[in-house]
Amino acid sequence: MKRRSFLKVSSGALLAAKGLDSFSLISNAIAGGAETPPFNLAAHQPIQIKSLNGVLSLNLSCELSAGKFNVNGVPVNLRSYNSMLPAYTLVAHPGDVLKINLVNNFPSTPDDFVHPADMNVPHGLNVTNLHTHGLNVSPEGNQDAVLLDIYPGGSFQYAIQIPLDHPTGTFWYHPHKHGSSMRQMASGMSGFLIIEGPGDLNDIPEIKAATTVNIAFQELILQNALVNGMAELPGSLNPTHDLFANTATLQYTVNGLAVNEGANTATGVPATPPVLYMRPGEVQHWRFATMAHLQTYKLALQGHQIRVIAWDGITADQISVQDDLIIGPGSRVDLLIQASTTPGVYPFNMLLYQFGEYPLFVTPTFGVPAVTSMPAFNVVVQGDPLPMSLPARLNPPSTRLPHIQASEISRSRTIVFKVTGDVVYDANNAFVADNRQFYINGLKFSANRINQTVLLGSAEEWTIINMHESSNQALMINHPFHIHVNWILVMEIDTPDGNGGYNVEYPNNGLGVWMDNIDIPHGGKAVVRTRFQNFTGIFPFHCHVLAHEDEGMMQLVEVVDPAPVTATITRTGGVLASTDVLKRVSVKFNPGNFSQNTPVSYYFNLDPRSPAPFGLVGLERYFRLQSNGALNGTATITINFPSEVPGGETFASASVKLYRSTGNGWTTAGVATLSLDTVNGVLISSVNTLGNGYFGVFATMLTGPVAP
Repeated sequence: MKRRSFLKVSSGALLAAKGLDSFSLISNAIAGGAETPPFNLAAHQPIQIKSLNGVLSLNLSCELSAGKFNVNGVPVNLRSYNSMLPAYTLVAHPGDVLKINLVNNFPSTPDDFVHPADMNVPHGLNVTNLHTHGLNVSPEGNQDAVLLDIYPGGSFQYAIQIPLDHPTGTFWYHPHKHGSSMRQMASGMSGFLIIEGPGDLNDIPEIKAATTVNIAFQELILQNALVNGMAELPGSLNPTHDLFANTATLQYTVNGLAVNEGANTATGVPATPPVLYMRPGEVQHWRFATMAHLQTYKLALQGHQIRVIAWDGITADQISVQDDLIIGPGSRVDLLIQASTTPGVYPFNMLLYQFGEYPLFVTPTFGVPAVTSMPAFNVVVQGDPLPMSLPARLNPPSTRLPHIQASEISRSRTIVFKVTGDVVYDANNAFVADNRQFYINGLKFSANRINQTVLLGSAEEWTIINMHESSNQALMINHPFHIHVNWILVMEIDTPDGNGGYNVEYPNNGLGVWMDNIDIPHGGKAVVRTRFQNFTGIFPFHCHVLAHEDEGMMQLVEVVDPAPVTATITRTGGVLASTDVLKRVSVKFNPGNFSQNTPVSYYFNLDPRSPAPFGLVGLERYFRLQSNGALNGTATITINFPSEVPGGETFASASVKLYRSTGNGWTTAGVATLSLDTVNGVLISSVNTLGNGYFGVFATMLTGPVAP
């Protein structure tokens, strides 16, 4: 078998379906009345659900659309929210609570209740949950908890509390069940989540005067054959493979309208893209969201400049005037567009831009060299002139999100995205297999491993590398880095220049730009800073090419509060327990341990007191017990330890022990193991001295850390 160097995938009609009228009405829930192409994009705004008296209440039903709406004149049967494409636009304010009852009405299959041995194989395709992408909210409980599973027939009541000081802006929501997130996003399951209130962009008179248009750009994967007269997702576990095999089509939509609306390859009818009407000189505010799972896009409005006023919902320090815009899946931009004073039709084009992926998905040519652009929609400038002003300045949330200075950085980390393997074709250029594997720092995702532990309130600098090891085009892929809960300040982007060097960009004159999603160019890197604010708990970062995420390119972060936990231990004893979500440590003091009431404090340590003893690996259970009184007798320490450690080291579970620091090393003197539960990861030990108070849990290392 040989490796194919290029794949041509048709970007023409949704389907070459004979007998179907490609000018059928869009029976979308957001369409009102009879229409014929070209469809007015401004009239196809998703239905808004607004908060009332501090609460936004919503029943969000996960269900098959079963022909309840059409795309390009073809009824589709896709997973959806409330049989809508896109879903409701949720509008809330700082301080509001989102009470969302997520009901899983997907059909149940036996496979949904079977967990594969390898969780990084797509699975549980009808199992779901909800992620409020871009919000600084808690990742625990019934808030933005993306590690929970909601099975068919089940439901979950979310109560997501938006902080009072939350920045206003353009955010969104979508499923985030590991193993099925790509498949559900490839059905179009997503919607806007907009935060409005004092200090938002509408406080600027020139922006308040502008018409706001919400534009949801989505990518649907649809097999090239109708089932019961409807288009569906491919039946394979990974629909991307069906694109490789030319048995499925990547269909772009804006607000549920096909960008090639009206095209019919069977009859030769050309496309009639959606339109957005503007008057000469008019200014509009576009909230543009790539509610997407796969591609990076280069966009430009013919004959116009693009003014970016917010990135990923966070108002920029200043207006960025650009001829074009490169944006990856999951990102949002707020744009100011001023129409030309010359009437005419101006396409908002997807331009030729190679971002990688074999190169399978060149936007938008798909192997047609003569085509260098394809309109996502057309801007039609007509009518009486409407001269409007552009703002001279913006109102960034600089008090809530001040720039992170180098002096604040407490720790630096390196995150390496890496792909191995190949996409294989036979001698006839027929797709055989996709053998690629997706890693971060040499590891695939595990729900049992906290890869990065950080301190609440700290500021860190991360260098995110998109590793390039060979000339294999199957590995030349951009990876959009997305982290939950906290925003990132993008300080530097290095893009290969093709001559062995880099084009280095320092956004915002070196001050950085706040985002939550940054496209890491193949063979390049980005340097970002972040503050871990407001919330402890566990949440992921990952590649927002969701096929990559589902197949392993995700890791977990835990934010731990470094503040001491103190309990007053009486002469009759008492208990001191850590407050972290994993409940790392609990200490039981017996009667007589102290001769009088004595405060004892627990401190979480991010790093060991001194290096691990030779041949041992630390299990990230380092802590200090501080007391003003000497310990009489023995106290009991119960520790929940992890089954997997951050660097991928493996260890003999039967060798797990508690060690005490001497100041120069570690010892088990004064420590005795009472019980060890290797199945549940619980170690119970007794100590007859607190010494200097520093303790750690170590085990015999079997294999070393995995290389990035």
